[in-house]
Amino acid sequence: MKTKYDIFISYRRAGGFESANLIAEKLRGMGYSVFFDVESLRSGKFNEQLYLVIEQCKDFVVVLPENALDRCSNEDGTPNEEDWIRKEVLYAMRHQKNIVPVMLSGFEWPEKMSAGLESLKDYQAITASSHETFDLAMLRLSGYLNSKPHKFKLLKTIACVVAILVALTAVAYFSLLQVARPVCTSVANEFTISMGLVHELRCYEDKIKTEWEGFRNSYNTAITQSRKADLETDMLNLLDHKESAGEVIRGQIRPAINLSGWQTVLLGLYGSQKEDIEVLPMFVESYVDEFDTLVNIARRVVTKHAYSPYNMQNVNQNFQFYEHSVNMLFYTYLQEITKFPEGCRKSHDKLINSWNLLPTVSMTLQQEEYERLSQVELSKMEELLNKMESLNTIRENETYDMAKRLDTIEAMADALGLICELQDADLERQNITENQLAKKREIADQKKAEVAEETRKLQQVYEELKSMCQLSSSDTEGYQWKKIICMANTLSQSVETQKMAQQQGVGIGAVIRPLAVCADLCAILDDYVSLHPNSESYITPLRLYYKMVAEGKRTLGGQLIFAFKDDAEHPLYKVGDIVVKRNDVTITDYESLSSAVTNDKKGTVEFLRMEDSKLVLHKENVPESSVLVGYLEVGEY
Repeated sequence: MKTKYDIFISYRRAGGFESANLIAEKLRGMGYSVFFDVESLRSGKFNEQLYLVIEQCKDFVVVLPENALDRCSNEDGTPNEEDWIRKEVLYAMRHQKNIVPVMLSGFEWPEKMSAGLESLKDYQAITASSHETFDLAMLRLSGYLNSKPHKFKLLKTIACVVAILVALTAVAYFSLLQVARPVCTSVANEFTISMGLVHELRCYEDKIKTEWEGFRNSYNTAITQSRKADLETDMLNLLDHKESAGEVIRGQIRPAINLSGWQTVLLGLYGSQKEDIEVLPMFVESYVDEFDTLVNIARRVVTKHAYSPYNMQNVNQNFQFYEHSVNMLFYTYLQEITKFPEGCRKSHDKLINSWNLLPTVSMTLQQEEYERLSQVELSKMEELLNKMESLNTIRENETYDMAKRLDTIEAMADALGLICELQDADLERQNITENQLAKKREIADQKKAEVAEETRKLQQVYEELKSMCQLSSSDTEGYQWKKIICMANTLSQSVETQKMAQQQGVGIGAVIRPLAVCADLCAILDDYVSLHPNSESYITPLRLYYKMVAEGKRTLGGQLIFAFKDDAEHPLYKVGDIVVKRNDVTITDYESLSSAVTNDKKGTVEFLRMEDSKLVLHKENVPESSVLVGYLEVGEY
């Protein structure tokens, strides 16, 4: 998290947004650093990032419009565990934050508070019930805060510096520079230690890359399966060893540099900013995380035996990305450390010659040149990201084509097997000699073997498709859902292939069966829930839905309801419902749903809802409602 905040403002969007926004602006105008989340709809999943901000802040201001706490409890009086105001307040209480309730016009404390929030009304509260007394209320609020306004601190620091500059002579100023040298030396040492740890990670990455290239060449030329298995074992052992070494470096990460006000002034004499100094060593942990991701990508390719050109190119691009990222940090490091006097950079001078994998750069460049070099590396990283995204798109398209071929070959294999059986029976009835029959069978067996080999290759394509669709914590949530849709489409195709084979009377394909694809798809959905625990409410009915598709009871299509804006309660829908028809129009995607609604905003709707571990079809008249509904695709068309 780059920005540090002093005050967290919690509010309910309905009835409290405008006042909360005005409070935030007033506090910022006073010089406070305020976190006010105006972009997140907070629908569906609760934003875990907000917890980190609350932990960071000293003060927690909760804005209470009329009936603000009613939704903290359910209708039966039990706590509403999904209400985001309740979550934020409880989290602030748990971390002993300075909580200041601001009561707006019409607000009254409920007679019975939601469980856990009883002590909220014991905090020192502010009443801001009218525009006329609002500014006075803000002044009272500032008196209840633990945080201090930054602009006042800055003015005080500037005043001190000005006084010093006026009072001291040139000799005194020189003395200050000398006093600052030990501080510069200490900070430079911390910088150098942190950069040394990143270089050590870079050495591990280079070792993996070198061994990976040798592994690829040896594996491609290996003749026996045992030799290939030995090569894979050696590669996995290397990855495990380097991953463990990376964890050792994680344990050596230096704590964040915390500068006092006086140290900040002294370092400022050499042009160093407090924010730049304190944040640089904190980057080391992110480079350990990136290194772990790099190792896991290579390990997944080996363990899945997924040595397609796409996967191998993806590994190489991740190597390149990591190297450019380290180079970018190195230029930023040089930009900061060259601000210090040469005598304060002894640790750097001692180690720089051993950093053989980092760019060779002069220590006498202008600050702007280090910044330019850093931006060059950043541009290379962005270019690689674009290439990796294009590669994924091409891979998806070609994998879809191969999956279709797989379905067709399955039916062909079964048909050919049936033909061979009929030929054998016919030959026997005609009393053909054993030699002729054996010859015919030999030809039939050869054809079966050819089909079996083609089927094996296409089975490998499916395994690569399944590997590609495995979820990673580094994927965006949208990209993770795209992988789920890819597997859902494969499930639908396998169902169609099975129907075609049955209609032609040639038996069911033996390579990929719908229920097997469904099992793989449900495993990916389980991974999605583990990455996004709040998704269980709509993923559970989706598993049942895909099973119905696999069993031929439903055709893939519809829209999954995963959230409502502001967690509002809809008069008809619930989270997890799957809309399949609207106004007697079959819903295939969001566009078809939107078109059907445009033609008749009321009308009828058919949807599937989970009841007693089953999906039950409902057909209802659509009530009037202003609640906005969040939909997700269950397939592509």
